[in-house]
Amino acid sequence: MAIHFECEWSFIRLLAEMFFQQYVVIQATECFIFISADRERVNMIDMDITLVIQMINIIILMFLLNAVLYKPVLGILRERSKKMKGTEEEIERFDKNARLRQEEVDKKLSQASGKAKAALDSARAEAAAAGNEKLAAIKAEAEAEKEKKMAELKSQVDAAGKSLQENLDGFASDMAGKILGRSL
Repeated sequence: MAIHFECEWSFIRLLAEMFFQQYVVIQATECFIFISADRERVNMIDMDITLVIQMINIIILMFLLNAVLYKPVLGILRERSKKMKGTEEEIERFDKNARLRQEEVDKKLSQASGKAKAALDSARAEAAAAGNEKLAAIKAEAEAEKEKKMAELKSQVDAAGKSLQENLDGFASDMAGKILGRSL
């Protein structure tokens, strides 16, 4: 936009330079004609009514250029500046909106991550509880099996003890007979 701005001012300067160049050429021609007509006296500027007319012409030209060229160009530049400001404000508003939405997304993402972690911890706790229940059931089953086997062994030991008790009298007399060398 700065290039376009410079081009507009360059155009204005070009118009002004063209006007003043034509004015200088006209004045130089008049002076040359005046010098060639009157070689004795060379005055570039005469203090007469033409000087006042030229000053009035310049003032009128300034007002005309101001009304026709400068004000419209400055108005266009002001409008462009307002549009640029509006665009910058809109961009700033969009950036702010984008930041807010990103914060919301980050917040929701962290909440979802927290929920997922909680669900994972809950699943782990449930799996551990189920594993503990199965372990307890297996231990209880093993304990029951142990008690059953112990009861069987006890009954076998008791049966063996009774049979030994019953045979103890015969065994004791056999031993005594062997020790004494005679039978009792």
